[in-house]
Amino acid sequence: MSRIPGTTPLGTNRGPSFLLNLKIGLPADVIHAPNMPIRVYLIESCTLLGAGLRACLTRMPNVTLVGNTTDPVQAPGEIRSHQPDVIVADECIDWPELEVLIREGAALSGRPRVLVVSGMPDGAGALRALQAGAAGYLPSSTDAATLSQAIAAVGAGEFAFGPDQLKQILGPFQQNLGGERDPVTSLTGREREIFRLTGRGFEAKEIGRKLEISARTVDVHRANIRNKLGITGMHELMRYAMHWEENERLAAQMQEFCGERRPLLLVEDDEVDVLSVKRALKELRAAPPIVVASNGEEALEHLRGKSGPRPFLIVLDINLPRMNGAEFLRELRQDPSLSSVPVVVLTSSPHEADKERIYSLGVTGYFVKPTTSREFLQLFRSLAQYWGTNARPGPPSAAAA
Repeated sequence: MSRIPGTTPLGTNRGPSFLLNLKIGLPADVIHAPNMPIRVYLIESCTLLGAGLRACLTRMPNVTLVGNTTDPVQAPGEIRSHQPDVIVADECIDWPELEVLIREGAALSGRPRVLVVSGMPDGAGALRALQAGAAGYLPSSTDAATLSQAIAAVGAGEFAFGPDQLKQILGPFQQNLGGERDPVTSLTGREREIFRLTGRGFEAKEIGRKLEISARTVDVHRANIRNKLGITGMHELMRYAMHWEENERLAAQMQEFCGERRPLLLVEDDEVDVLSVKRALKELRAAPPIVVASNGEEALEHLRGKSGPRPFLIVLDINLPRMNGAEFLRELRQDPSLSSVPVVVLTSSPHEADKERIYSLGVTGYFVKPTTSREFLQLFRSLAQYWGTNARPGPPSAAAA
């Protein structure tokens, strides 16, 4: 999404601003007691926004900053230890990692309320935060006084959203609040067609030919689209549409991977790496059952057995006992009933010679093992997002046979 004009860092003196709060009935043990400092835990990014949030929270008289981290994997354990009333999360952490944190935070003992601060706020982000269980979503242009009010409101059991984000969320239901920024819900069918084609890089004449309308009519529709989305100028519309198209594509691919019900076969003999893979998939909320084999022979025995469905993906280490990864791949690709199963290699070897040798055996991807849980999560998030475009493995080359 394009950046909203006029954003300034937190804590800047911007004059008066306002906040729209929605009250909601909550159990008494969840609502922060008035006139008591609010215990806040900060999940920040390694950016200026993260540093600004920390400095701002430290200076607030009604807030006690009980802890902070830049590591989302570390956050749940520290939150359980510090037991804050409110969690402030920087959206620069990125989705879906942030979504996992919000859900985990909301499920912890004491049910701390979560407030998200975004450097590039939009209605889709606000709605996603709300659906994940957050109690608030504010732009980074929010001044310190308003952020303080929002933390107090969230601690008191209210929802706190910036007015623009609230308008964007409620646009489809209350048209008088303003236009919805999500084109799927705010544009007509014809406008959506033109919006999508614009996002794919087509000019007005090309769109006109595809839709059998004039280029002039396309321009009129584009003007209406810009008005509905609050966009000034064709270049901004093209950037917005291209970004939206990319997000839709990645979301669809992520959903396809995470919704897979067939098993994932993990061929790995290192128990720590097995746990890291399982944790990464759990945090992505990926659904496939995981079958673990500690070597190539065990994996082939499982695949050739007739118990249960064939795995949709094999994640394979190279360095294995009894039958290593390369030997396993040769056997797999020579078996007509198994040769089409996609294989992704996850290994500690970064050497180009190993990559070339393994790719020649017909694998979909080659990844070097991460060293931290957060990096494992990022690796599997990338794999999930691009799963829909991964090519099926071909037969092994003659040189590798």
